[in-house]
Amino acid sequence: MNTLDEKIHNLLILEKNLVKTFGPKVLNYITVFDPDIDFQINFPKLNVNSKNLLETFNSKTLELLKMTGITPEINGSSLQENYLQISKELYTTRFVQARLLFAEYCLVRIRSKMEMQLITNFPNLDLPQNTFTIEKEDLIPPDEFGNVDTQSLITNEKNSHLIANTLSTIGNLENVSRKLLQDLDQITIKGMTPFMYKEQLLLLNEDLATHCLEYFSSFIYSYLEKGLTPTNAKANICSFYQEQFVLNPNDYPVTLTKFIEEIKIILQTNLLKIPDIYPETKQVLFSDYLDLVKLYIQEGSFLPQTYFKISFQEPDPENILEKPYQLIIAAFLINDDGEIDKYPIETYGVELTTAAKSLIFEAVTNNLINPLYTIENYLEIKN
Repeated sequence: MNTLDEKIHNLLILEKNLVKTFGPKVLNYITVFDPDIDFQINFPKLNVNSKNLLETFNSKTLELLKMTGITPEINGSSLQENYLQISKELYTTRFVQARLLFAEYCLVRIRSKMEMQLITNFPNLDLPQNTFTIEKEDLIPPDEFGNVDTQSLITNEKNSHLIANTLSTIGNLENVSRKLLQDLDQITIKGMTPFMYKEQLLLLNEDLATHCLEYFSSFIYSYLEKGLTPTNAKANICSFYQEQFVLNPNDYPVTLTKFIEEIKIILQTNLLKIPDIYPETKQVLFSDYLDLVKLYIQEGSFLPQTYFKISFQEPDPENILEKPYQLIIAAFLINDDGEIDKYPIETYGVELTTAAKSLIFEAVTNNLINPLYTIENYLEIKN
């Protein structure tokens, strides 16, 4: 008896033969990706060979589906109709399995209803870029079926403020990264290095700043949960670490032991990526960065300037940009005095990442593409 892998391989050969015989438009996966598409396959008149091919494909596909525990009810009135039903079951099974294996989600920045109104009223107003994506591991958890686990998402945000923390970090990342480069230039004895390796060091700074901003931002959100304002929370954190460094000016506080080890790994990893720098210069830069981290902790430079209250919402039917999404995440600004804005300053949709969609599409189609629906069409789907 053929193994499951052999049956899968043999079925792929049959799919290729279908394409050779009927053309790629015979591939019946389109409605699996987009059920709203009105898609029909027009078969030519069957001869003996093409009839045998369809019959073989149908029977071998049913065998394979039964081996995986699926027994579809096929009730077509013709061989062609049976093919349509059976092939759709096959593609649906692949889609479900691929989504389960590869599902990873990202946030997609979309303009809020207020922003759209501002654009209408003030066409020349300079607003942030309409769309960009935020991808971060474990930011949007999938459930056991590969769909967004909305309940876990809400619970995680309540407990860890991961989305809010990420938005706070991103909003301040560029400024802190560039400040690190400027300050490195001021303190290092390797005066030309920040100029000669500006782009490489900016990448290092981005990794370093991301880790530091996320780390200290989490403390701010813990304070906000206890009722403090952002202003008071930042003051408390700065005061605490300033006192710690006064007590032990030549070392980091014990509470930062793990954090500093992580910082050292980030520095070492990124400096290794710059092969042209002499080892002695790398060691100097390593020490310079640790000194800057110590300074930034005391002066609060790793404390983001913006903080958010996250809300999970249904798409606004009046906002054409929100309608394609199943879930909208709204970020409300928390002002310095602790007051929360009435309207969201940013809104995000949730969708599969481009990488996840590419893997799912490849798994479903086996790289046999119907020109009426390609990967570009699937990438436009917002779920």
